[in-house]
Amino acid sequence: MTYSFPPLQWFEQGTTSYQVLLITLWGINIGLVSSILGLWVLKPRTRIVWWMAVAFWLSTFLFGSLFVGPAFSSNILRDLWSFAPRTFWVIAFLALPATVAGITELRRTSEQSWGFRNLLVWGCAIPLSVILMGNWLRQLTPSVGPGAARRHQCKMHLKGIGLAMNNFRDWAGVFPDSQTKQIDHFTPSPPRSWRVEILPLLDQYLVFRDYDRSATWDSPKNLPLAIQGMPNYVCPTTPLAEQRDASGRWYSAYALLIGPHTAFPDGKGLAPKAFSDGLSNTALVVEACGQQIIWTEPKDIEITATNIGINLPGSKPNQSSGIWSSYHRDQAFTLFADGSVRALNTDTDPQVLRAITTSNGGEEVGEF
Repeated sequence: MTYSFPPLQWFEQGTTSYQVLLITLWGINIGLVSSILGLWVLKPRTRIVWWMAVAFWLSTFLFGSLFVGPAFSSNILRDLWSFAPRTFWVIAFLALPATVAGITELRRTSEQSWGFRNLLVWGCAIPLSVILMGNWLRQLTPSVGPGAARRHQCKMHLKGIGLAMNNFRDWAGVFPDSQTKQIDHFTPSPPRSWRVEILPLLDQYLVFRDYDRSATWDSPKNLPLAIQGMPNYVCPTTPLAEQRDASGRWYSAYALLIGPHTAFPDGKGLAPKAFSDGLSNTALVVEACGQQIIWTEPKDIEITATNIGINLPGSKPNQSSGIWSSYHRDQAFTLFADGSVRALNTDTDPQVLRAITTSNGGEEVGEF
């Protein structure tokens, strides 16, 4: 049995829950506006109409509470939260006065002819409707919303990694090895990941200092760092529940490509002159969220043992069998040896993908 990657999340575009959500929200918005206009024009004096209005306002508030409460577990709700962190409280405090005012009107309907013209009622209800409609209209334009911001942040993470690796290359003459097995020239040590080794170049020297190089990456001595995590290696698009393993250790969204003809044959970093295919045509680091590699783990992607492709299905949920795997869904970012970062679409030609994994394979890469 295989599982698609990335799995569809609740309220994500393309899911039934998302369609039901939009229909429900638009029904609430249209119904709220209609009730406001209807009550304004008709000025009803019967209690049943006001009971219906109060019930409608109250259900709107309750639906918002149940809907925004678990916001952090779904993409669309997380988008709403990042648009305006206090939006929920604004909606809540606008809905409550409208409800209270409506209840107050129940005892006035038989006494006053102007009914719904009470400014407190419609003055609170209309802003509530505008806020609801405005937020969800913005959800229909994700290209300018938080989704684009998270993709940009992921790209900047890879840019920072590329700058660190090229600074290392300028100093050592070669790119850093995928694993380092020495403390100094004379003292051997358990293997350490390149993600740990370049921490000082990412302005994370204090974290690097806390890593015990005489112990294995998964030893109790280094467990606190794995649990602490490193924001530079986390793609912000990854759902919160999938950013850590069962032990609380943070995954890395990024991994090197290692193997024959890559920039890291046998895990050893090459010098720039060895890139006969060109630095701009050779992938160094790829998004690999579906590999579920702990950020301190000395493990990367062996291209001979991994399928060529982007977001290929995996044998377990939230895992992918492909070299590239990203929660951006339709694309995955790649850091090239010249320091550039490019987004590769899921429909990119597999021959192109194979060509950019090699540093000296002699393939014709072409446009991608």
